[in-house]
Amino acid sequence: MFLKWLFTVFPREMLQGWALLRPDLFLWLALGALVAVASMSMPPPSDDLPPALPFLVSVVSGLLTTMLPAVLFTAQIEGRQLTWGPVLLLLARKAGPLVLYAIIAIFIAWTANA
Repeated sequence: MFLKWLFTVFPREMLQGWALLRPDLFLWLALGALVAVASMSMPPPSDDLPPALPFLVSVVSGLLTTMLPAVLFTAQIEGRQLTWGPVLLLLARKAGPLVLYAIIAIFIAWTANA
């Protein structure tokens, strides 16, 4: 049973996954590099405020890596081809509440720590 799955079902599912990733492969590689740069540029935790630029890169890359795959995969599953205009408009519309929730969560954690 495992061998049947390994040689029939698994390759078919891998091809379907590759078909989803292939059109935007450059985007996924760029997002991976952005996440790597953001994680390397953050200083170790301390009581001081983090530098503004690495913190901003970290926040923006976090928003992109959580929202962009969902938007693109939903569009591909529905069979639509999205251009960057609607994708960026949707990201801008959804980013505000996410940033607000993150600020509230950070404030709650900060007050609980104090």
